[in-house]
Amino acid sequence: MTDTLISTKLYYFIILEILILLIHPNIFLTGNWIHYKFTTQSNILILYYEINDFLLALMIFRILYVFRFICSISYFKSTRASRISKMYGEQSTFGFAIKSLFNKYSTTFIFFLFISSMSMFSFCIRVFERNFFSRRNSDFLSLSYSDYLKVTDTNKKNIKNNLNDFENSIWCVFTTIMNVGYGDFYPQTHFGRIAMVFLVIIGTLSSGLIVVSFMKAFEFSSTENKVFVLLERMTFRDEYEDLQKKIVQKMMKYIAVGFKLRKYNDILHLEDLKRLDFKNKFEDPENDEYEVENEEEKIDNGLMREFDYRKLKDQIKKFEKIKEREHLEMIRFIDEKNKIKK
Repeated sequence: MTDTLISTKLYYFIILEILILLIHPNIFLTGNWIHYKFTTQSNILILYYEINDFLLALMIFRILYVFRFICSISYFKSTRASRISKMYGEQSTFGFAIKSLFNKYSTTFIFFLFISSMSMFSFCIRVFERNFFSRRNSDFLSLSYSDYLKVTDTNKKNIKNNLNDFENSIWCVFTTIMNVGYGDFYPQTHFGRIAMVFLVIIGTLSSGLIVVSFMKAFEFSSTENKVFVLLERMTFRDEYEDLQKKIVQKMMKYIAVGFKLRKYNDILHLEDLKRLDFKNKFEDPENDEYEVENEEEKIDNGLMREFDYRKLKDQIKKFEKIKEREHLEMIRFIDEKNKIKK
């Protein structure tokens, strides 16, 4: 069965394109005004818009033709792409072409979308906001042309929110589309605010696309991912071997400290037995042979000096702390080794 205009439902797009092409300023609509009442903080203004102003602003939808032209000349709308799409039960539509272009040329795609959106909406906002500073403002209608020029020149110097200048409109759109929003320039009319609503939506989408583009730029290729995984494994292996060395070192130090601590404890135990025996003999009133008047006689009887005795106890406490610390560090290294092993 051959595809027809009806079966493919392409007539929807044809009707849409015809409607977009019909929207343009018309010479027969020149002079047809729309009165728009706008309330400010001080008074009520009446702004006069031509119907052609709205048609001119709506012409920004012709950007769709630019996107369609780019998709049509791309490889993803070729006969080969259409044939391959049918093999997998898909259709080589413009949506598929846009997705493919974004995946392949993400940076260029986002840059084009950003520049086109900023240009179009700057133009739209200027069309709707320029009446504040033109003869279409009810405050300026009663003035002569020379007086109007004097007033507008003064206003351009004093009024900060002057979107009649195209560069100010571009700055307003740029700060909005980048989600900054300084607030130094902003639309005042309802039509300008409606355009700004669509701009905020496009700005949010653009920000999301920029984030996705950066994420894609920093993604690994298949070979880069293999290299990264191999390097990580080698790093883990080095860390595993380093932890094994540290565990052995801590274990040897733990054993050495244990031997020293056992030696000092034996000396202390022997000294305590000697002191106990000496004390029993010294406190025996019937045995005058062991009465001691000074510390030298204790030394002559094989006892330590008090200074050396206290120093020995301090050494034992010190080595007990060292042994406990080495034991805790060894356990920590073993836990890290088991984590890496998993």
